[in-house]
Amino acid sequence: MHVSTLISLFANAAAISAAAVQVGQTTGGQDYLARIKGWKNMSNCSGSDLDLDFYITEASVNECVPLPFATTTAELGALKDGSYQVSFYTDGDCTDLVRGTTVNVSGNCLNSNICAWNSVKVTTYDA
Repeated sequence: MHVSTLISLFANAAAISAAAVQVGQTTGGQDYLARIKGWKNMSNCSGSDLDLDFYITEASVNECVPLPFATTTAELGALKDGSYQVSFYTDGDCTDLVRGTTVNVSGNCLNSNICAWNSVKVTTYDA
């Protein structure tokens, strides 16, 4: 992912959330595939104490998205219908999934008891 795209992603995360963008909705020519929520510390994924809330666009499929800080708890807030999955990685460049996790169902609260997650990637799979 280009640095300018990444900066734009995080700079616009609050504005995107505030605008109530829905996954699958096209806004400004972008199709949102997934909503990622994150907490620096262990959480049960309820309440408004989240530290990270952003969307991944269709243009970013198969691209690594480094998180701005280590995330101990994550939730796939939403995922567009189709053969998409989201992987959370313990390193910053989406190469070490050994202690990471991959999900394709939204709503599960994921806690990393071993290592915090530092990057995320949306990929496709054969259904």
